[in-house]
Amino acid sequence: MRYRYWIAVAAGILLGLVFLISGIGKIIGQSSFFISVANLYFFPRFVQVLIVYWLPWGEVVLGLLLITGTIIQTTALLSCILVAGFIFQNSWMIMHGYRNEPCSCFGIFDRIFEGRLSTMNSLYIDIGMLVLALAIYLLFNGGFKEWRPWFLRRPARPTTVEPAL
Repeated sequence: MRYRYWIAVAAGILLGLVFLISGIGKIIGQSSFFISVANLYFFPRFVQVLIVYWLPWGEVVLGLLLITGTIIQTTALLSCILVAGFIFQNSWMIMHGYRNEPCSCFGIFDRIFEGRLSTMNSLYIDIGMLVLALAIYLLFNGGFKEWRPWFLRRPARPTTVEPAL
């Protein structure tokens, strides 16, 4: 069962990097992120302000917690909820004809994709992120209150049963 531990650690690091890059890109390019969120007319104005100012910092915190493996079960559950929100938002946009609009998912780092990361492509990335978050949640042995980072833990070793003589 050691492989489960290492799959969860790898998934945590990968998902954490995605959150960290996304959050930092939105913080650095906050004005362009604000414009893209302001174009989402289905959110009330106060929700748009919360998204612009709190979402990037939440992504950075989740990313750091996932990379280090600190309170991993709770972080994985929060990641599932956040990614489910991303999936809902992208699905809504696709249903209303915004399939090829740029998603602004990575903030200023969207320039890496040269504007080719559409809402549809973002939905695929979000589904992959949800799979990673679920893998962490289901495969990592530990409780919701386990705070030690993954590099300070040892994976559980399988117990061997001695044959009776």
